[in-house]
Amino acid sequence: MKRILVLLLLCAAVAINASADVVVGGPPNSNNCIPLTCSNAFGVTTYQQVYSAGAFGGATTIYGLDFYNTVVNSGSTQLGTGTYSFYLSTSSASPGAPSATYSNNIGGDNTLLFSGSIAQPWAFGDTLDIAGTNSFTYNPLNGNLVLTVLISGSTDPVPFTFFDASSSSDLGRVYGSGTSGYTNGDYGLVTGFDTSSETTVTPEPASLLLLSSGIGLVGMLKRRFR
Repeated sequence: MKRILVLLLLCAAVAINASADVVVGGPPNSNNCIPLTCSNAFGVTTYQQVYSAGAFGGATTIYGLDFYNTVVNSGSTQLGTGTYSFYLSTSSASPGAPSATYSNNIGGDNTLLFSGSIAQPWAFGDTLDIAGTNSFTYNPLNGNLVLTVLISGSTDPVPFTFFDASSSSDLGRVYGSGTSGYTNGDYGLVTGFDTSSETTVTPEPASLLLLSSGIGLVGMLKRRFR
């Protein structure tokens, strides 16, 4: 029995590190479908969003992004198809007045965080979690942060999903096609930044049976990096 208790304590000691999100732009006071679910309808192939350095407490490594659907329930049950490429870089652009020319807002450290499909079943209240295949280390002392999303081959869900947005001095966006677009200062999608990787423990069902019978404990350590 003592050995079983020791094993339980060892398993409890394995850290479960949940995503330590930095949320910029909240609380939401608006909603928008660009660029995540209506880019095709509005001819948007490039979307940029600038985030104020002041919204971040210090240097951090970003492993993923979160977008929220808590304000408007459109009844959407699916997200659209297509390829969405998410880049992050340090930027000299201002959230209040980003340049209409996309290249002017991008820094020299531009890094691809994720590229692929975001298509998935959907229900009101869900969070769109963009788990990066790469990470980006951001230092707010070097400037603001800019997200660039490139979209190709997209189809829009019917109806659109409207993600939480905010009129905020921490946000600003540019969107359209070609090399420049429409600017929208002090407004954008509320965004969560996943700033820690996760470590989880998933015991095998057979191991739980062994534990309940007093024979022993077998666990499986599963590590997932965003």
